[in-house]
This record gives sequence, structure tokens and C-alpha cells, in this order.
Amino acid sequence: MVGVGGSVETLEKVPFDIILYGLVVLAALGVVFGIALAIVASKFVVKVDPKVEQVRETLPGANCGACGFAGCMGYAEAVVGNPDVAPHLCAPGKSAVAEKIAQITGKAAGTVDPKIARVFCQGGRSKSQRKFIYTGVMDCTAAVLAAGGEPFRHRTAGDAAHEKSQERFVRA
Repeated sequence: MVGVGGSVETLEKVPFDIILYGLVVLAALGVVFGIALAIVASKFVVKVDPKVEQVRETLPGANCGACGFAGCMGYAEAVVGNPDVAPHLCAPGKSAVAEKIAQITGKAAGTVDPKIARVFCQGGRSKSQRKFIYTGVMDCTAAVLAAGGEPFRHRTAGDAAHEKSQERFVRA
């Protein structure tokens, strides 16, 4: 078989010594890089306070941010490291978790304030009042942005009042 650059040699079988050489080189590279990673990992290890780990394991792991921190690990670090952070800020954990955190940190448990979510967008007339008729993008997010982030109930193009309105927003 002849190609553009000259002759091309084809083999019916690949010799075993070429395959073996490739496997040995690949295994040697794996061992060298594995040892290098182990050395680097041991030099740059991050030491964590055991109390922080205990508090993190006690928390429900919802990472909801209801405590005011960026997830459960952030709250665990704050409640152990800062004496001003109370152990009862985890709403999903309720009072049982607050008591366990208080035992670990040596602080007073306090009482957990219950938090109740209320969805305004689909709440209906009994839960929220209409502030305007929205005639833009048919999307709840766009409607919230148009209202300046306030809770409200909006109507979209399917409503009869929408067809009558020529203004962008009509105060209801």
C-alpha cells in the first residue's frame, strides 16, 4: 500500500513486546504520580478542629442557610470558633440538635425559633394580595423582579383583565 508520503508498512499483528513495553511505562508513570500526589497531600493537609467535625456530624446536613451561614460546615466552624454564635440557630435540627451542639461547645442551648415558609406566588387570594397586573414575560421570576423583589400575586395573559389593559402595569 502506497500513500502520499511514500510507502506505508502494515502489520498483521502487533508484536507482544511493544504492548508489554507500553503497559510497563504506563504502570511506572502511575506509581510515580501516585507517590508524588501522596507526598503533596501530606504536606498540604488541612487540620480541622475535632469539635467542628462533631458539630458538623450532629447537624442535619441540609445546607439550607437558615442559620445565617453558608451551609452546615460554615455554621459548625462559627459556633465552635466564635463565642457569640448561639448553638440554637439550626432550624431544621430543632431543639435536639441545639442541645447536642451546646454539649459539644459548652454553651447554653437556648430555644430554636420555628421558621415557616410561605410561598406567595401560588398562595392564592387568601395568602397574598394582588399589587398589579403583569403583562410581560409569563414567568414568576420575571414577575418578582418587576415588583422589586416584594411578595405579590400576579396575573398573566390568560386573565380577562389582561386583554383590556394597554399599560405595562396596571395598579390593582
